[in-house]
Amino acid sequence: HYSRNSDSSDATGKVVEAFLRHPCLLWVRDEFLPLIDTDTFIEAVALVGTLCGGLALTGIHHGAVFLVAFLCYLSLYLVGQRWLGFQWDIFLLETGAALVLYAPWFSVRARGPCPPVAWLLRAQWVKFMLMNGVVKVTANCPAWKHLTALEYHFASSCLPTSEAWIHHNLPPFLLRCGVAVMFVTELIAPFLLVAPIRIVRQVGVAVQLPLQAAIQVTGNYNWFNMHTMLLLMPAWDADWDPAGVPLELIGALAAPLQAWEKVMNQWNLKATAVWAAVGVLLYYAAQLFRVQYRPTESGEWMDALWDPESLTITSKLDQKWVRGFLDEVLSSYSYYALYAVVAIV
Repeated sequence: HYSRNSDSSDATGKVVEAFLRHPCLLWVRDEFLPLIDTDTFIEAVALVGTLCGGLALTGIHHGAVFLVAFLCYLSLYLVGQRWLGFQWDIFLLETGAALVLYAPWFSVRARGPCPPVAWLLRAQWVKFMLMNGVVKVTANCPAWKHLTALEYHFASSCLPTSEAWIHHNLPPFLLRCGVAVMFVTELIAPFLLVAPIRIVRQVGVAVQLPLQAAIQVTGNYNWFNMHTMLLLMPAWDADWDPAGVPLELIGALAAPLQAWEKVMNQWNLKATAVWAAVGVLLYYAAQLFRVQYRPTESGEWMDALWDPESLTITSKLDQKWVRGFLDEVLSSYSYYALYAVVAIV
């Protein structure tokens, strides 16, 4: 234990030093509550975190509530080690840290969206989905490279459902198209969620929700998919909400944002933005994937769906393309643009 090897002579100093090195609430038990069994203390930490979640559900949104909940789960994560070292556990901790900033600290209830931190949550979603897509390409796995992953996924996912069996028995061509759609959703569509135009962000949300719902229906991934779907709410919200802005700031600071929202609410501009967002997705889909059709002996298109050699879809995705794409979209100019948007809101 860090606390046993600490240079501090007093118990409080030992706990603080140990906590700064390895932030876990169990240091408190080691120094101040040694008579309490470790398992009992861990259960108490879980109970406190659950109570904080209950308070949030009842409408108590003070930042301290989310801070305590975050520390409780962080403690369980560190103690759980491999058992709690899954992707969704880390994602939950990242969201909890962002919520500490997103939640109000000068009132008990949230009055509306907090635009600067809402952008942080949106950026977190982009990072999360982008990493999901990039790791599939950089793994250099033939199943992802040849778009055949779904032909095995539904039969090998976490506790597959009856709906997974139905999906597993779909024609090979549809399953491979599903992988192609997934790549577009994970590599291209996430950037719509950080667009400065609300209707474009809403298109991004509409693209992401079906993927998360399909994963939820065909497998048991704990709270993972509900978490990702709820985290799309900041992207759906408007950046301007008078209820969420202090009265003293509703003036010169909020006027540009209010004017921007008013301009972009015109139906012709909204329609143009929607078509532009959809066009970007279709453009990249056409650039990355190619469909070829070779007639079967029967000439029936239904037979072609079941024949992997008749109706094929190939991918141009590789590590070189992903590296070039990321270098382009994550260039310094992209950061400057994002910082400018955050500064405005």
